[in-house]
Amino acid sequence: MQNMDNKDVSDFWKKKELPRKSFDDLIQGRDALKKLTQLIRDQNCKPQDVEEAAAAGANFNMVVDSFPQESLLTLAINKRCSAAVISAILTGTHDLQGMMKICHPFPAAVSLGSPEVLAAFFSVARRYIDINDTTGNGDRALDIAVKKQFESGVKVLLDEGADVSKLPEKQCLVAQAVGLPNVSIARMLLVALRKKETLDSKFLSAILKEAMWAYAGPHVDMIKMLVAEGVELKGGKRSRHIHRAVENKKPEVVALFLEAGVDPNTVDSNFQSTPLHALSRVLNEDIAIEIARKLIEAGANLEAKDADGRTPLEAITTWMPKFTKLIELLQQKAAPSPVVATTSVALQGKVQENIIEK
Repeated sequence: MQNMDNKDVSDFWKKKELPRKSFDDLIQGRDALKKLTQLIRDQNCKPQDVEEAAAAGANFNMVVDSFPQESLLTLAINKRCSAAVISAILTGTHDLQGMMKICHPFPAAVSLGSPEVLAAFFSVARRYIDINDTTGNGDRALDIAVKKQFESGVKVLLDEGADVSKLPEKQCLVAQAVGLPNVSIARMLLVALRKKETLDSKFLSAILKEAMWAYAGPHVDMIKMLVAEGVELKGGKRSRHIHRAVENKKPEVVALFLEAGVDPNTVDSNFQSTPLHALSRVLNEDIAIEIARKLIEAGANLEAKDADGRTPLEAITTWMPKFTKLIELLQQKAAPSPVVATTSVALQGKVQENIIEK
């Protein structure tokens, strides 16, 4: 691809000793390309403008911006032109193979999140598309589609053979996907990866960790999907994620862990605290009460002590003194019932009498 001004064009054609008509045609094509480029920059381009420029001899392979080097196609993508305009440019590009290799427009096109643009590329340029082609910063089309949460794009790319190979921990595309809200995308990637590789317990544990430490907190539907795909919530470090669910105010996720058999008294490695202690870090009393009820029903120990020697009630009273309803609930559950208390006192009296008699 070349970028030539008037003098360069003139000298080029004079050296070739071509007829004046060829030089005029080239100038006409260059002017048509300039006009079309401006329309695209102004985001006022229509498909017929592209067709007219092509008919006037515009060379769509030429660079329209020298820094950074940008072709007409990449400019149209960056300016978010319609699928019809992008399709017209693809159709009118003489050396489409060269364009695809030099400018890498396909990953950029995926970033638009447009099924129509994606369809245009596969319709016009399928044989020149490298499905695992990368942008300057190393992102592939599939990486971009996942980040943009472009669900239909992810499906198309996987169907076309996009690579979803397992990479170390956080670099893995599946690990990135489970930290985002679209469950369908994460499931598609996980299923595609399972078809290619054996997913061991260590890898699945890493995937669960990424889902639990998502920016917005663990999403209940994402955790359900992982469980359905064979990820276990119980065992080793996985069980400790119940603390994360509590701290992120996710009662539904807490319930999933308890249903999976996770011990409600699982101790956190940092504070030696139980999930009940973690309620002292929940800033919503209603949600804290909902979680507390679930934990207590599952057998949470109200007398367990953390690294500071505090029970859950003492920790919450210290850090969340305004949570009076939660404190009252824990006090009620911690105190023995009147019947049990009376029986206990009566038994103690009997034991004492027997000792005196003897």
